Amino acid sequence: MRIPMVQTRVLIQFTDGTSVDTHLYMSATGRIQDILNDERLFIPVDVKGRIELVNKNQIRRVLPHVDN
Repeated sequence: MRIPMVQTRVLIQFTDGTSVDTHLYMSATGRIQDILNDERLFIPVDVKGRIELVNKNQIRRVLPHVDN
């Protein structure tokens, strides 16, 4: 049985001070902290329609996007 995946919009802040507004791919029942704490070293994110791999060791903080 396949678990449905959804895109969750987040702001990722990196250890070098930069940040990116992106979408995480995660299971419909998952949480952001589950992705950050799993065994993978890299996570796929969608940046302006391009899939990029982010090294989790370089992430300082992930904030859920809040619509204003």
